[in-house]
Amino acid sequence: MQLFKDVYLLSGHAYAMHPNVYGVVLPERQGLVLIDTGLNEEDLEIIEGNLVYWGLLDLRISHVLITHSHFDHAGNARHFRDKGAFIMAGEGDAQGIEAGDERTINYAYPMAFPPCRVDRIIRDGEKLELPGLDVHCHLVPGHSRGSVAYEANIRGKIILFTGDFLMAAPDCAYGRPGIPVGEDYDFAAYLSSLRRLRNVTVDAVLGGHGHPALARGSRIINSAYRNMLAERSFSNQKPL
Repeated sequence: MQLFKDVYLLSGHAYAMHPNVYGVVLPERQGLVLIDTGLNEEDLEIIEGNLVYWGLLDLRISHVLITHSHFDHAGNARHFRDKGAFIMAGEGDAQGIEAGDERTINYAYPMAFPPCRVDRIIRDGEKLELPGLDVHCHLVPGHSRGSVAYEANIRGKIILFTGDFLMAAPDCAYGRPGIPVGEDYDFAAYLSSLRRLRNVTVDAVLGGHGHPALARGSRIINSAYRNMLAERSFSNQKPL
């Protein structure tokens, strides 16, 4: 599914699949960048089918930007690395991808996570200079220790790829954080990350599950922060 010029949803909610996988065509068709990889062979089949449908199969998948280490977002990383892609993931999660340990929430799936070498460990504030495209990296711990949101200006649209750190509600009217499924989930770190991210102005928020929000992205960020503040307030209330 084409979302913007050069930006595609290659697998995910719209295809009755769990995790969203996005593809960005580099300028002058110099390659294709994936954001996240999906879980397993079923995702790979959907991704390849969409590459064929949209006339992208001839493009080399040059880079894979992983938002976090959880199995459903990084499970196919080794598949793409074996085919020549350069794998990047956040500090704190990259080690889990390489080890295939509990940081991938491997306990939630009936198969073993395929460990994958990470070629570049992302740190907060880094800028990735891909061919014809600059990507700004925001380390946003909370959902996982090394979650990363990737910000890029693509054909005049400022897009934030957020993984499970931040997603749009079904009607895209507000933002919501990912659920606490990992052992390293940290509510306080989550709130701090959202507070910092409020200073980022974006058009679109493309999350790891559900519907991508194609407009009013900054509202998605702000409303998620508000909702987490409300959750903290509610949890701090003493029972009557």
